[in-house]
Amino acid sequence: MIVYIRKKFLLPLLAFCLLAGSLLPACNKEITPLPEPERGNIFFYNASGALLGELTSPNRRKANFILIDSQDSNYVWDADHVSKHPYFDGRYITSYPQIINDWPTFFPMQTGTHTLRLTDSSGTILTTDNIIIDKKNQALVFYGDSCGIFRSLVTTDIFTPTDSQIGMRLINLSPGDGKYFLTINKKIPAELPAATHYGDHTGFVPMNIIRQDTFSIKVFSTSDSSNALSRTSLIVAPGHAYTLLMSGYPDNHAASYKDPRTGEMIYLQTTFTIKALKNY
Repeated sequence: MIVYIRKKFLLPLLAFCLLAGSLLPACNKEITPLPEPERGNIFFYNASGALLGELTSPNRRKANFILIDSQDSNYVWDADHVSKHPYFDGRYITSYPQIINDWPTFFPMQTGTHTLRLTDSSGTILTTDNIIIDKKNQALVFYGDSCGIFRSLVTTDIFTPTDSQIGMRLINLSPGDGKYFLTINKKIPAELPAATHYGDHTGFVPMNIIRQDTFSIKVFSTSDSSNALSRTSLIVAPGHAYTLLMSGYPDNHAASYKDPRTGEMIYLQTTFTIKALKNY
């Protein structure tokens, strides 16, 4: 009986051993992992008075999500209060991610073409933008509104550093019909526009500078060059690039408007300001 069992299983056993031996080299081969997708950087700035008011409202339902390649306006946090989409909320009121010492921090995004949809706290889509992300240039998206009518500005400007210049980008998202101009260290810079109004913006305009300097920046209305509307200071150095952003309502704007989404009356305060960001 013992001999019979050995003969019965001998051939299958030999076949199994041969098969296992042929597979072992394959199992020991190195597997090359798939390459990681290339990623670029994106940053979002909230210069919208309507969104800022919503973010501080006790009636706010949820965060203002910026949906990436999605139309799911009912999107909410997952169980761990983590979002796969950028957003504005009580922690990120004016920017996502944070601004640290005037430097924007960035949200990594796979390179290529994407669609961005900004939502209000009820899930209504407010703006839709297409954007091309690459790994060389920063992408900054600015949101604003004029009396509840929203707009967005997508910037992917190229900046090439030089030893004797800076790049200065100017953005005006202050609602209204007014026009404004800047002075830097008490002089009107010839390189920048003589006047701007809501929606105007530039790329990185070259400005000659040979050493580190502190810019004292003031904003004036073209109708009143005596009283500065807002001011800020910015330390600049050759080879770097910066953004100057005007936002908020000036004191000569109408005191209220009817919200086109809700029909409610919105009462305004003077919130005009200029903000400096360091980009490169």
